[in-house]
Amino acid sequence: MNKNEAKKNIQKLIDKYQVAVSAGKISKYSEEETKKDFILPLFEILGWDVHDKNEVSAEESQSSGGRVDYGFYIDSRPKFYLEAKTFKADINSSDFAHQAIRYSWNKGITWAVLTNFEKIIIFNASNTEGLLGDKLLFSISCSEYIERFDQLWRLSKEAFKEDSIDKYAEQIGKKLQKVSVNATLYKDLSNCRDILTKSISQC
Repeated sequence: MNKNEAKKNIQKLIDKYQVAVSAGKISKYSEEETKKDFILPLFEILGWDVHDKNEVSAEESQSSGGRVDYGFYIDSRPKFYLEAKTFKADINSSDFAHQAIRYSWNKGITWAVLTNFEKIIIFNASNTEGLLGDKLLFSISCSEYIERFDQLWRLSKEAFKEDSIDKYAEQIGKKLQKVSVNATLYKDLSNCRDILTKSISQC
Protein backbone atom coordinates (compact mmCIF):
# COMPACT_ATOMS: atom_id res chain seq x y z
CA MET A 1 0.00 0.00 0.00
CA ASN A 2 1.45 3.36 -1.01
CA LYS A 3 1.15 6.54 1.04
CA ASN A 4 -1.82 7.93 -0.89
CA GLU A 5 -3.79 4.71 -0.37
CA ALA A 6 -2.77 4.69 3.27
CA LYS A 7 -4.06 8.25 3.71
CA LYS A 8 -7.43 7.35 2.18
CA ASN A 9 -7.81 4.29 4.41
CA ILE A 10 -6.83 6.23 7.53
CA GLN A 11 -9.44 8.86 6.63
CA LYS A 12 -12.04 6.07 6.45
CA LEU A 13 -11.00 4.93 9.91
CA ILE A 14 -11.28 8.49 11.23
CA ASP A 15 -14.74 8.76 9.65
CA LYS A 16 -15.75 5.51 11.38
CA TYR A 17 -14.54 6.93 14.69
CA GLN A 18 -16.44 10.19 14.18
CA VAL A 19 -19.65 8.27 13.40
CA ALA A 20 -19.24 6.37 16.68
CA VAL A 21 -18.66 9.67 18.52
CA SER A 22 -21.79 11.23 16.98
CA ALA A 23 -23.83 8.16 17.94
CA GLY A 24 -22.59 8.35 21.54
CA LYS A 25 -21.05 4.87 21.33
CA ILE A 26 -17.39 5.70 22.01
CA SER A 27 -17.61 5.47 25.81
CA LYS A 28 -19.10 1.98 25.49
CA TYR A 29 -16.09 0.54 23.68
CA SER A 30 -14.04 -1.93 25.72
CA GLU A 31 -10.26 -2.04 25.38
CA GLU A 32 -10.50 -5.17 23.21
CA GLU A 33 -13.06 -3.51 20.91
CA THR A 34 -10.90 -0.38 20.69
CA LYS A 35 -7.91 -2.50 19.67
CA LYS A 36 -9.86 -4.65 17.20
CA ASP A 37 -11.87 -1.88 15.52
CA PHE A 38 -9.40 1.01 15.49
CA ILE A 39 -5.84 0.46 16.78
CA LEU A 40 -4.95 -2.73 14.88
CA PRO A 41 -6.59 -1.50 11.63
CA LEU A 42 -4.53 1.71 11.89
CA PHE A 43 -1.26 -0.19 12.18
CA GLU A 44 -2.32 -2.57 9.43
CA ILE A 45 -2.74 0.48 7.18
CA LEU A 46 0.78 1.48 8.25
CA GLY A 47 2.07 -1.74 6.73
CA TRP A 48 2.23 -4.14 9.68
CA ASP A 49 0.84 -7.66 9.32
CA VAL A 50 -1.28 -7.61 12.47
CA HIS A 51 -2.45 -11.19 11.77
CA ASP A 52 1.08 -12.63 11.90
CA LYS A 53 2.09 -13.19 15.52
CA ASN A 54 5.75 -13.23 14.48
CA GLU A 55 5.36 -9.63 13.30
CA VAL A 56 2.79 -8.29 15.75
CA SER A 57 2.67 -10.30 18.96
CA ALA A 58 -0.12 -9.94 21.51
CA GLU A 59 -0.02 -10.02 25.30
CA GLU A 60 3.71 -10.58 25.72
CA SER A 61 4.65 -11.36 29.31
CA GLN A 62 7.12 -9.07 31.09
CA SER A 63 9.74 -9.88 33.71
CA SER A 64 7.98 -7.31 35.91
CA GLY A 65 4.88 -9.50 35.86
CA GLY A 66 2.74 -7.40 33.51
CA ARG A 67 1.76 -8.02 29.90
CA VAL A 68 2.33 -5.55 27.10
CA ASP A 69 -0.50 -5.38 24.57
CA TYR A 70 1.57 -5.64 21.38
CA GLY A 71 5.14 -6.07 20.24
CA PHE A 72 6.08 -5.06 16.68
CA TYR A 73 8.86 -7.05 15.00
CA ILE A 74 10.87 -6.99 11.80
CA ASP A 75 12.98 -10.08 11.04
CA SER A 76 12.38 -11.33 14.59
CA ARG A 77 13.80 -8.12 16.09
CA PRO A 78 11.47 -6.02 18.27
CA LYS A 79 11.09 -2.42 17.08
CA PHE A 80 8.62 -1.08 19.63
CA TYR A 81 6.01 -2.10 22.17
CA LEU A 82 2.52 -0.68 22.18
CA GLU A 83 0.28 -0.20 25.20
CA ALA A 84 -3.39 0.23 24.27
CA LYS A 85 -6.13 1.89 26.30
CA THR A 86 -9.87 2.44 25.95
CA PHE A 87 -11.37 5.66 24.61
CA LYS A 88 -12.61 6.60 28.06
CA ALA A 89 -9.15 6.22 29.61
CA ASP A 90 -7.10 9.37 30.27
CA ILE A 91 -4.42 8.73 27.66
CA ASN A 92 -2.36 11.62 29.06
CA SER A 93 -2.01 9.91 32.44
CA SER A 94 1.59 9.81 33.64
CA ASP A 95 0.91 6.35 35.08
CA PHE A 96 0.06 5.01 31.62
CA ALA A 97 3.15 6.72 30.17
CA HIS A 98 5.46 5.19 32.78
CA GLN A 99 3.82 1.79 32.23
CA ALA A 100 4.44 1.91 28.47
CA ILE A 101 8.02 3.11 28.93
CA ARG A 102 8.78 0.47 31.57
CA TYR A 103 7.54 -2.35 29.32
CA SER A 104 9.86 -1.32 26.46
CA TRP A 105 12.78 -0.55 28.77
CA ASN A 106 12.53 -3.97 30.43
CA LYS A 107 13.04 -5.56 27.03
CA GLY A 108 15.81 -3.17 25.96
CA ILE A 109 13.63 -1.59 23.27
CA THR A 110 14.11 2.09 22.46
CA TRP A 111 10.54 3.04 21.51
CA ALA A 112 7.27 2.83 23.44
CA VAL A 113 3.88 3.71 21.98
CA LEU A 114 0.81 4.55 24.04
CA THR A 115 -2.52 4.92 22.25
CA ASN A 116 -6.31 4.70 22.43
CA PHE A 117 -6.58 5.67 18.71
CA GLU A 118 -7.85 9.12 19.67
CA LYS A 119 -4.21 9.94 20.35
CA ILE A 120 -0.86 8.29 19.73
CA ILE A 121 2.06 9.12 22.04
CA ILE A 122 5.61 7.97 21.32
CA PHE A 123 8.26 7.84 24.02
CA ASN A 124 11.97 7.10 24.01
CA ALA A 125 12.26 4.29 26.56
CA SER A 126 16.06 4.15 26.70
CA ASN A 127 16.03 5.62 30.20
CA THR A 128 13.35 5.34 32.89
CA GLU A 129 14.68 8.25 34.92
CA GLY A 130 14.10 11.97 34.41
CA LEU A 131 11.11 13.93 33.18
CA LEU A 132 8.43 12.46 30.91
CA GLY A 133 8.71 15.52 28.67
CA ASP A 134 12.32 14.62 27.92
CA LYS A 135 11.24 11.14 26.79
CA LEU A 136 8.33 12.33 24.62
CA LEU A 137 9.20 12.14 20.93
CA PHE A 138 5.82 13.34 19.61
CA SER A 139 2.09 12.85 20.00
CA ILE A 140 -0.66 13.06 17.39
CA SER A 141 -4.43 13.30 17.83
CA CYS A 142 -6.59 11.39 15.37
CA SER A 143 -7.91 14.70 14.03
CA GLU A 144 -4.33 15.38 12.88
CA TYR A 145 -3.56 11.97 11.33
CA ILE A 146 -3.99 13.28 7.81
CA GLU A 147 -2.52 16.74 8.36
CA ARG A 148 0.55 15.25 10.07
CA PHE A 149 0.64 12.08 8.00
CA ASP A 150 4.39 12.22 7.37
CA GLN A 151 4.98 12.13 11.11
CA LEU A 152 2.45 9.34 11.62
CA TRP A 153 4.17 7.40 8.84
CA ARG A 154 7.28 7.16 11.03
CA LEU A 155 5.40 4.35 12.81
CA SER A 156 4.99 2.39 9.58
CA LYS A 157 6.83 -0.84 8.93
CA GLU A 158 8.54 0.74 5.92
CA ALA A 159 9.83 3.63 8.06
CA PHE A 160 11.18 1.27 10.74
CA LYS A 161 13.03 -0.68 8.08
CA GLU A 162 14.79 2.59 7.22
CA ASP A 163 15.36 3.55 10.89
CA SER A 164 13.39 6.72 10.15
CA ILE A 165 12.27 7.30 13.73
CA ASP A 166 15.82 6.99 15.08
CA LYS A 167 17.15 9.44 12.51
CA TYR A 168 14.33 11.87 13.31
CA ALA A 169 15.02 11.57 17.04
CA GLU A 170 18.69 12.34 16.49
CA GLN A 171 17.81 15.42 14.43
CA ILE A 172 15.67 16.91 17.19
CA GLY A 173 17.88 15.80 20.08
CA LYS A 174 15.53 13.13 21.43
CA LYS A 175 17.82 10.12 21.03
CA LEU A 176 18.51 9.57 24.71
CA GLN A 177 21.52 7.70 26.02
CA LYS A 178 20.51 4.15 26.81
CA VAL A 179 20.77 3.10 30.44
CA SER A 180 20.97 -0.67 30.86
CA VAL A 181 18.83 -2.67 33.27
CA ASN A 182 22.01 -3.85 35.01
CA ALA A 183 23.17 -0.27 35.59
CA THR A 184 19.81 0.67 37.09
CA LEU A 185 19.75 -2.43 39.30
CA TYR A 186 23.24 -1.61 40.53
CA LYS A 187 22.17 1.94 41.37
CA ASP A 188 19.06 0.70 43.19
CA LEU A 189 21.10 -1.84 45.17
CA SER A 190 23.63 0.84 46.10
CA ASN A 191 20.84 3.09 47.35
CA CYS A 192 19.37 0.22 49.38
CA ARG A 193 22.80 -0.52 50.88
CA ASP A 194 23.24 3.13 51.87
CA ILE A 195 19.81 3.21 53.53
CA LEU A 196 20.52 -0.07 55.34
CA THR A 197 23.93 1.17 56.54
CA LYS A 198 22.41 4.38 57.92
CA SER A 199 19.65 2.41 59.66
CA ILE A 200 22.18 0.08 61.32
CA SER A 201 24.39 2.96 62.44
CA GLN A 202 21.41 4.59 64.18
CA CYS A 203 20.58 1.47 66.18
